[in-house]
Amino acid sequence: MEYLDITDKKTEGIIKICLENKTLIPVIGAGYTAGEKNKTGSVPNGDQFKEVMISTITSSSPALQTHVDQLHKRSFSQIAELYMNKDIVPRSRVKEDIEQNFLGVKLEERKKDFLKIEWPYIYTLNIDDAIEENSKYTKVLPYLKLSEKARSFRCIYKIHGDATHEILYDEKTSLIFSSSQYIRSLIKNESMLLFLKTDLIENNVLFIGCSLRDEIDLLYSIVGQDETPSNASRRIYVTTKKPDPIRELDLKTYNINTVILTPDYDTFYSKIIDIKDKSKEKEKDRLERFLFKGVNNLEAVKNINIDFILKSEYKFNEKPHYITVPNF
Repeated sequence: MEYLDITDKKTEGIIKICLENKTLIPVIGAGYTAGEKNKTGSVPNGDQFKEVMISTITSSSPALQTHVDQLHKRSFSQIAELYMNKDIVPRSRVKEDIEQNFLGVKLEERKKDFLKIEWPYIYTLNIDDAIEENSKYTKVLPYLKLSEKARSFRCIYKIHGDATHEILYDEKTSLIFSSSQYIRSLIKNESMLLFLKTDLIENNVLFIGCSLRDEIDLLYSIVGQDETPSNASRRIYVTTKKPDPIRELDLKTYNINTVILTPDYDTFYSKIIDIKDKSKEKEKDRLERFLFKGVNNLEAVKNINIDFILKSEYKFNEKPHYITVPNF
């Protein structure tokens, strides 16, 4: 596993090449939107929403109110199993929680600028509306068979479902929170996971704000690969803290081969945006030499025009970007 610092020239060079070749695909997790403003307050992180679920479970099911301590000892997916059970929590209560916590998300400017980078497309593990409400990406929902044409659109693939869809439609939930929902998604969401699997083999993947813990569908896309990912491709994990040996083993399970260390995420976003801006300027400079600005009419002087037409002695570089024509 290779460790890179976000401020190193080597890191800049790697990111620059990936951006120019359009082979860097972001996978955005809960850390990206946690703490951002929403309709009623701020978007919760995983631990905070676990508390929301426990509160809703105990208020909806009096029999469980005396077992709060036991509930707190359970994992997020175990709590979600109870929370998404309509015999324990009414669907209407789930919709209320989803609306209050995951809609109307307003991203801070650095994150908006990060989305303005022309990524080919983005995957997200989040159900909130942050990306689609703060950018021009087309939302793609799970459990639908995707056309190859999808690759020609700038899409946001919502692997774990969509809060707006959950609230608008009275049908079976498409959210993926619990273990049983993860398992179901391996079959029902095969089309989107196949897209992800292809990217993990062929492209460079950038994991931002992802815990990479208990992500069964991601593991399926990685471990279930028939082909070995190219050694030249990078699965990049961004973090503010260097992983300890145990955490490093966890990351290797997800085929992470590159870790980018950053003092904070604002620094990371700013650096990526800066790399992209510099790349655009260099591209502009390269194209500048071919820019057509107009027509250059030679002076109506006989010898100058004869030299231009017959002797090829005219200095063409005296007025670059112009087409020179004789004048009689």
